[in-house]
Amino acid sequence: MGLIDAAVCPPKAVPLLERAGVPYLSVFAGLPEEELGPASLFLVSVSDTEADWIAELERLDLQSPCLSLIWSQAEMDAIVMHLQAFLFADIGDNMTAMVRFFNPRNTGAVFDIWGEQLCAMFMGPFEQWAYRGRNREWQHIQNESAISPRICRSVVVQLAQADVDALTAHTEPDQILASLIEGGNVDGERPYLERFDDFIPRYIRAVEGGHKGTGRSPALLSAFLSVCGEF
Repeated sequence: MGLIDAAVCPPKAVPLLERAGVPYLSVFAGLPEEELGPASLFLVSVSDTEADWIAELERLDLQSPCLSLIWSQAEMDAIVMHLQAFLFADIGDNMTAMVRFFNPRNTGAVFDIWGEQLCAMFMGPFEQWAYRGRNREWQHIQNESAISPRICRSVVVQLAQADVDALTAHTEPDQILASLIEGGNVDGERPYLERFDDFIPRYIRAVEGGHKGTGRSPALLSAFLSVCGEF
């Protein structure tokens, strides 16, 4: 199966799946986020990994990371229910937030923060989970638990402020890079890793020295990088 974060390519993902004629479900079904429509999160059945539509999906993933691969014997509707159980976390002060573990750029960071016990629960129905994100090669997460596969209907996920800060720091470079693309400072047609690898040294310089006084606001950091001629 494949998990597609269509928010990064909303005009392309659903039409591709419809042309392919493959079964797919929205993981946001029944949630307020379902209103996102073509920008939702989709679980799709994959029976032929050599199919043309899979090749096109991989090209989309290289352009803007959006694809995770899942190996599981569970039914698709059961997996949707399981994924929904992990979508939101309690971040304190009676607030909840969506944890975008399904964005391949975030998967490894989220798993690190979740910890061993929560990751084991999440991987319950999966034999393997694979993603690329910020990596050139596929990263594989194996389910090494001896416990029988289990679908979770509801899970209490709590993130401490330190966890929230760590995820914010992890996602900040991509937020700024997106702002720079939108502003015309970076060529968004280049493959993601080319863009990211060119950007990250400049980002690090800004964070370590040049951005003092910006309060680490992504918008201000983006403006700082542009004004200073980093792009």
